[in-house]
Amino acid sequence: MRPRDSTATAAAVVLFSFGLGVSSLALPLLAAAAGYDLREIGLITAISAGAQLAIRPSVPWLSRRVADRTIVAAAAAMLALSCALAAASTAPAVLAAAALLQGVGRAYFWSGSQLHGVRTSPSALSAISRLNLISGVGMLTGPVVAGLLAEQALDLALALGAVVCGLGIVAAQRMALLPPLAPRDRAASRGLFRRPGVLKGSVLSAGSGAWTSMALSFLPLVLADRQSPALVGGLMALAHGANIAGSAVIARSRPASTDRWMVASALANGTGLALVAPTAGILPLVALALVLSGLGAGALLSLGPAMATAAVSDEERATALAVTGSARAGAMLLAPLGVASVVSAIPLAAALAALGVLLAVPMRPVRRDGGR
Repeated sequence: MRPRDSTATAAAVVLFSFGLGVSSLALPLLAAAAGYDLREIGLITAISAGAQLAIRPSVPWLSRRVADRTIVAAAAAMLALSCALAAASTAPAVLAAAALLQGVGRAYFWSGSQLHGVRTSPSALSAISRLNLISGVGMLTGPVVAGLLAEQALDLALALGAVVCGLGIVAAQRMALLPPLAPRDRAASRGLFRRPGVLKGSVLSAGSGAWTSMALSFLPLVLADRQSPALVGGLMALAHGANIAGSAVIARSRPASTDRWMVASALANGTGLALVAPTAGILPLVALALVLSGLGAGALLSLGPAMATAAVSDEERATALAVTGSARAGAMLLAPLGVASVVSAIPLAAALAALGVLLAVPMRPVRRDGGR
């Protein structure tokens, strides 16, 4: 990756991630302040996840027609508009539109930036881990700033997110202009999602997606019941910081230890998530639970797409990223919908605990292929 392209890509990722960090914290808190209940907030989050899931299949088609950087710039524009809409109104239709734009923007940004990174680096895992580390800077600072501004006004935090994402558009336009991908061999690519590396990467991505959906919806709400807005922002920033560390650690792992890392990461992700609600009122313990889940989810976040892209040809990379991205988006849709559907019957703490257990279960059959 050339120095100018590296700098521009890093700037675009940091700015978008900051805006997303602001939006991730402020949107559910804004909905709660406006009087929406847990089920309605879960549905708003599900709209964002559903938009990601619906739009992911279009990424390979788009990547063969426009440059990576154009996809990234368009995604930043969508998130800027999402933040601006939520800052302007809390009407149901407006919040739904904001969530929709957030989801589409997330899908295009991460697909476009990951594809750009993989195409300009000799190692898929190194490239994706690097992008995750850089994005962590924005996801770390965004919630902190949003939490501090929330003490005054949540719409002020969202307005800042819109401005920062606007700067992200400028940064994206300075990334290296790579040609669109060459057409792929449809016959050779048939059944791509069933290839062991792609299948395994999809399961890992789903685990990280479930954690992210909780971080975007119910975790801030659980914390807000027992902590101040500023502390909620700080705790979520701590979780995202652990997410960064998880990506950094997994980037240095050896291929022979991949299966052990998968199991350990899944267990950390699920166990930490299950412990957040019971410990929400005890600051050191809830911080530890968030760090544990964040570490696990961060490792899964890098392992999934890296494993999938390493198992396919260059022309199939966009498709592999779309498959793992769809698995992640699917988990981001189903996890909040599942929790929202049961909170009227069981406590939120129990729902999160059940989800935590489920996050570790799918890892068992995936390990049987011997990591190939």
